[in-house]
Amino acid sequence: MEKIRIETTQNVYIEYELASVGDRILATIIDSIIVWSYVIIWVVILINILDNNAFSGREDILITIVFLGALLPYLLYDLVSEIFMNGQTIGKKQRNIKVIRTDGNQPTIGNYLLRWLLRPIDMVFYGGLAVVVISANGRGQRLGDIAAGTTVIKVRNNLTVEKSLTIPDIEKMYVPTYLQVTLLNDKDINIIREVLRVYKEQKDDNIVAKLAEKIRKVLQAGNEQANNVKFLKTIIKDYTYLAEQAE
Repeated sequence: MEKIRIETTQNVYIEYELASVGDRILATIIDSIIVWSYVIIWVVILINILDNNAFSGREDILITIVFLGALLPYLLYDLVSEIFMNGQTIGKKQRNIKVIRTDGNQPTIGNYLLRWLLRPIDMVFYGGLAVVVISANGRGQRLGDIAAGTTVIKVRNNLTVEKSLTIPDIEKMYVPTYLQVTLLNDKDINIIREVLRVYKEQKDDNIVAKLAEKIRKVLQAGNEQANNVKFLKTIIKDYTYLAEQAE
């Protein structure tokens, strides 16, 4: 099981399990089935339209419709999906894998665009080049990932940042402990949640302690002798409550 170690903006290192070559191939197969199914359905519809002579003498319009209706979705499927599905396509979502940046930041449209532009090269020899590069570099990167500074990891769940901030058991009369949590943002809170997830799996006290120390310095609050896990959970709860109140 290969892993990658990424430093977050809070100067905390988090290890992610890299997506296996098998998962990436299966995700690609699923996406290909979806795209080609759409193209076939679109062509069948056009054939039926042609049978009715709807475009007799207007072949230029037909060519435009074929191009816009079939070719563009085929070409842009991966790019558009990753931009609007937080680094995932339908295939990636089914295999619980996603694209992230290797510097810990959220991928930008430019990152997704660059890895998409190099995808045709990676697919040389029916994707054989991508498999070789991914297997060789040890960071789960094909050529497009290397150029874009991204990689593909295995995710435990598919929560977005917004959903991950939802805590349904916050009492209506809840009183926040640290009002200064408003100095943080959604990205900081998501990092805290990710660190707590890693801690739950690996029982790594060091990663929790380091993040708690960083948060205490930023907020100038908290007892350094207090339980770090409890402190971070309180930060999440306070932030969520105040964010809901602001709405």
